[in-house]
Amino acid sequence: MMSPEIRNARTRIQAAVLLDTSTSMVEEMDQAVAAASRFFEQLLTPKDRAAVMSFADRPQLRVSFTHDPAVLAGGLARLEPEGETAL
Repeated sequence: MMSPEIRNARTRIQAAVLLDTSTSMVEEMDQAVAAASRFFEQLLTPKDRAAVMSFADRPQLRVSFTHDPAVLAGGLARLEPEGETAL
């Protein structure tokens, strides 16, 4: 976890988390969502913005850039494995 001093001293970040939501992720989806949630909780400050994207047969923007952790968590909670990965 990042110390409060470092969190307050660094510049603003914008980051998007991209998650594979194809059916190949059925058994790993909970772990991937938990990792993304930890990223948001531990690294983002109120001055940062993040987004949630997913892909299976096509990329999708699930949550637009926001600084609201509840919105990000809600977007992650709605992810379900479906479809095939288009390569």
